[in-house]
Amino acid sequence: MTTSNCKPVQLQPEDIQQLRNEVLWPHKTFENCVLETDRLSSTFHFGVQLNGITVACVTLQQESTNKLKQDSAKDVSQGASQGIQYRLRAMAVREGYRGQGFGDAIVEAGLNYLSSLGVEVVWCDARVAALNFYRRLHFEELEEEYEIPIIGLHRFMWKVLSSQS
Repeated sequence: MTTSNCKPVQLQPEDIQQLRNEVLWPHKTFENCVLETDRLSSTFHFGVQLNGITVACVTLQQESTNKLKQDSAKDVSQGASQGIQYRLRAMAVREGYRGQGFGDAIVEAGLNYLSSLGVEVVWCDARVAALNFYRRLHFEELEEEYEIPIIGLHRFMWKVLSSQS
């Protein structure tokens, strides 16, 4: 099965909670696999569901970061670092569905939606194991790696959306 058989859609937090628990946060209880921002009107969840099961999800929440103002983030224009920023987080694809384009599809759907809202930059704390995924989607990155306790090594990455037409 490929992504041509299914289209990413906006989902609700309860649609993605189980996948988050299984893939991203198995160290947490099911009840704790929600984010404080999940139900804000400015937060969006995109995913793919097959036969009633969520197989891929991503959350996009309005959140600014100072890391875009650092000298090492040289490719981000001054205007973009001061514009509307969103954070991409809690992106997951269920085991058995990876490598089939579901991750690309949900992230691209989310980025296109944010771009239509006038969002200028999306950033994330990317797991080191997922760096090539984000590079393939044309995210830029800072070289410094940092540890997020329990989760592992990450790198700051971003994409300017205003260049998407």
